[in-house]
Amino acid sequence: PVDILHFGAKVIPSSAEAQEAAAAYESFMNPYPCSLTNSEILFRAFTDNPLRYHWQMVEKLFSTALLKKCYSVIPDIYLTQSEDACTYFIVASQATTYRSIPNSSWYHYCLGRGVSLSSRPSEDKFISNNLQHSKALKIARDGALELCSSIPKRQIIMEAYQGFEHLLAQYTFNEWKDSFDRSSRESLFPVLKQTFSDEGIAPELYRFTRDAAYSALTKLRSNPQKSIDDDLEELELLEDLLSGLNDIDNINSNKIIASMRDLIESHLLDCIKILSSSNREIPEVMVSERFVTINHKEEASQTNTLVNRLLKWIFRK
Repeated sequence: PVDILHFGAKVIPSSAEAQEAAAAYESFMNPYPCSLTNSEILFRAFTDNPLRYHWQMVEKLFSTALLKKCYSVIPDIYLTQSEDACTYFIVASQATTYRSIPNSSWYHYCLGRGVSLSSRPSEDKFISNNLQHSKALKIARDGALELCSSIPKRQIIMEAYQGFEHLLAQYTFNEWKDSFDRSSRESLFPVLKQTFSDEGIAPELYRFTRDAAYSALTKLRSNPQKSIDDDLEELELLEDLLSGLNDIDNINSNKIIASMRDLIESHLLDCIKILSSSNREIPEVMVSERFVTINHKEEASQTNTLVNRLLKWIFRK
């Protein structure tokens, strides 16, 4: 016997769009062979790692005693967003044994009905969804901590909670970027600030900054005279949003963010070199101290004369 028994699912598409997505859904709903104990159960589901299994409740069987214990701290509220995630976070935090059964498509999941594969949200719907995400995060954290009195265990829960917030922020920020224009994204950003901590927001903004810098570099490499106005607008928006985060210096010390910032800096300096050699104006956002923070001025001085003059201008006192 185990606390959590994870079996698989067969996806039944209800539309042409669902048919295209069915294979991907089956891929993450059907588990690989795995046996876990104690904190591994929580960490594998709620941290970004190659062996992560999904937190959906529908294709799992649970110990009755475990569920009764966990549902005692879950408030009776209606959620259509992140409801499985917040419930499973609490359950996984209290479970001691987990086992999966591969090649066992026992649950039939009807894809394309309800809220799955719904169209891009309106601004009102996005706000409503984020209100629910915020409630789900709070329920997950508070419920798991309420059932745990051990300080080491509470530290484990909070570490996993940061992973949960990161995964949910990834999904939500992708939706924010893909669904709305610049003006709407600016007006909706305070909603995201209310849902996620600054530590959860920063990696997503830097991720988009890295992508915009790389997009600009790719265009310039293909044609030094090519327009990069869209990428510059994106960089300007992201620079402005990053400037509104609190304790940004401490956030920037995060290893993942530091790695992304190194890439951003490298991409932007390569853009500057191409623009300079083509006698094009250097956009101000490309030399923003938030993105370009070179300390090795002597190294930079070894570049060609034109770029050398440019870098001296960037780092002028």
